[in-house]
Amino acid sequence: MATKWTGAAGENFCRALDLSDYPETGRLYAGLETIPGKVVKISRPTMGAVLTRTLPEGDNNVYALITDGYMVYPGLYIVPAKVYKLERSSLTTDDSWAGASGEDRCAALVQDDDYIYVGLHTDPAKVIKIQKSDMTTVDSWTAPVGNPFCHGLAQDASFVYAGLSMDPAKVFKIQKSDMTTVDSWVGTIGEEVSIEVLIIDGGILYAGLYMSPSKILRIDVADAFLPPITIFDDGGVDFWVLIAGVETDDTTEKQVGNDSYKVVLSAQTLDAYHNYDTDQDFSTKDIVKIWIYGANTGATIRLEFWNEVYASKTNGYYYSITDNFSGWRLFEIQRTSFADIGTPTGWDHIRCVRLLGSGNVTATYRFDWFVIGNPMTKVDSWVGATGENSLRALCQDGTYLYAGLALSPYQVIRIVKSTLLTHSKHIGESGENNCYALVQDTDYVYAGLFISPAEVIKLSKEFIFKVVNVWGPPKGITSVI
Repeated sequence: MATKWTGAAGENFCRALDLSDYPETGRLYAGLETIPGKVVKISRPTMGAVLTRTLPEGDNNVYALITDGYMVYPGLYIVPAKVYKLERSSLTTDDSWAGASGEDRCAALVQDDDYIYVGLHTDPAKVIKIQKSDMTTVDSWTAPVGNPFCHGLAQDASFVYAGLSMDPAKVFKIQKSDMTTVDSWVGTIGEEVSIEVLIIDGGILYAGLYMSPSKILRIDVADAFLPPITIFDDGGVDFWVLIAGVETDDTTEKQVGNDSYKVVLSAQTLDAYHNYDTDQDFSTKDIVKIWIYGANTGATIRLEFWNEVYASKTNGYYYSITDNFSGWRLFEIQRTSFADIGTPTGWDHIRCVRLLGSGNVTATYRFDWFVIGNPMTKVDSWVGATGENSLRALCQDGTYLYAGLALSPYQVIRIVKSTLLTHSKHIGESGENNCYALVQDTDYVYAGLFISPAEVIKLSKEFIFKVVNVWGPPKGITSVI
């Protein structure tokens, strides 16, 4: 049976949900798009309200909400944007952040251990990086002109992914360390529009599109489906020939695999190369990727690809990186950004790779995970059946995606991740309309409804979902058993 929480008078329009089990077990937090905004703490076992926090006058429209081990962070869709930091047990204010001029309307939030990333409904789109400890702006990213409205955010260890609600849909891959764009994906005009939500699973990004019929795109953001060609990963001392300096395989300071390649220079020039016995074909891949541990010397490091071996090198390609940073940084460089050396004979005839500094420096460098791979690529997609429109919410477990549709009554579609085929779905009762938020735990999915009063429906994964033809139907089949 489905059970639900129904808001009291004035508790309308559930826009955001998150759940937690610490310090209080079995809690669900609902963000309400009301004037002023409200956050309701709900007991998941009973679906009864535990506590409601009404924000101060003028702080309206909770549009996004996340929690961590100690705090609840509601994001407000106001001018300027605002994010509160609420103590989780009491929902009292610990701190808050308010956007600067032009930093308006929080539409999405994600977090890592130290930072919150705020997606703004601005033109052009913006993402603000906020320090959790004191709720101050650390850095920001602004999309190129003509790229508005960040409604979806996801993150992994090194990147933030910003999904834009526009035609065509776009996803920007933003490096966390300096909030710069390293890659982007663009949909098909008229066919892939309006990203409303993003979630990530390993190297796969799922983008939920608010359109008719609904769509979910599976985008490979880390060569998960199309593995890169590894130039160098572990065992750098055996791979590289170093002209000057001291080299070691560093097993403690690394990014990928077992070790990184450490080079210590004392008033010396970086020069390390590797010759291949036969031609290497790198022409099928588009992006060169390498982790570099910088020393902030101001010198440049050239990545070189030669058509001849080191001793007779004449023709090839290079790209220069300025060592103006300290610590690890991942570089992702379009192959087309490399300049020619001499008259290259092609990326399908590479015989030597080289790391070359611009002059004598005293520095310690490290290099890791030198590969050539692909840009963000749409692998495939799920398309809703006729009438399965207006996707507003998306969540996942290990096996399934759950798509929440803003229909009357609302629907939640369960989709098999491995195949992107519809598995089953739940259709709400009369009056249970407009699913705008979804979260899940081991046994249940929780659907937040954008109605008055607000409701949050608790759906049993085992019993509530009606199975849609399990014998391998085409995507979007509409018959329900």
